[in-house]
Amino acid sequence: MSKRETGQHKTGQNKTAKRRNGLTYAEAGVDIDAGNLMVEKIKPLVRATRRPGADG
Repeated sequence: MSKRETGQHKTGQNKTAKRRNGLTYAEAGVDIDAGNLMVEKIKPLVRATRRPGADG
């Protein structure tokens, strides 16, 4: 892998070696389980919009 692909050309270090800063999804107020439940609930509604010629 080249330095450009790893980001080393900009910082001189590997991006994965950086210490993680910021919030987790949960700390930011994101509820993954609630999102997954919502997706399951709307699947029948989305499926009802399928039309010939549209990607499925």
